[in-house]
Amino acid sequence: MCIRDRWRLYGYYEYKAALRGNSVVGKQEGPNNVRFQDGTVITFNCPSVRISGFLYGDRIIELFGDIHFEDKKNDLGLKLTFTERGFFGFGDHDSDYFTGDIVKLSNPEIKLSKVEGSFIGNIKFDGKCYWDLEKIDPFTESKIEEPLPSDCRYREDANYLARKDLDKAQEWKVKLEVLQRADRRLRHEFADRMKKTQ
Repeated sequence: MCIRDRWRLYGYYEYKAALRGNSVVGKQEGPNNVRFQDGTVITFNCPSVRISGFLYGDRIIELFGDIHFEDKKNDLGLKLTFTERGFFGFGDHDSDYFTGDIVKLSNPEIKLSKVEGSFIGNIKFDGKCYWDLEKIDPFTESKIEEPLPSDCRYREDANYLARKDLDKAQEWKVKLEVLQRADRRLRHEFADRMKKTQ
């Protein structure tokens, strides 16, 4: 994805989810990379997502855990930690609130800046607001000309569903699920072999 030729966002992901009582917890695992014109690359991960209220109560979507950012070219790192609600849903801050410190990767004891904020409000560095949801210029998506064969635009089940051919869509959905189960089995077998050799 290229945004006004100033930066490029790319990466790959594996989605994981688990049902836990009245909620579903999901995670998008894999590196996200932002490459800037000067060659700087910032790599980061996504936090976990909890969707609660499936069986009873209010439906709430919240992020939790940490986001780690690394800029090796400039020797910078940041760990943002999201506030987690307590057992009864109370805490010092709302669950969209996060805090963290920008540090030197080579010496994490050296703290360069304090970060705090909310992704539905604003972000402050050392108390000064640098990003405000009410004042941002949204980005637009641009499709690449030669996507990989695994690009979601080529999913047969989705394409047949869009054409309202439900029988073919279901047939392709089953084929895709069989492939995904086989891939998962191969990954587990490989991981088991690697454990035995260690």
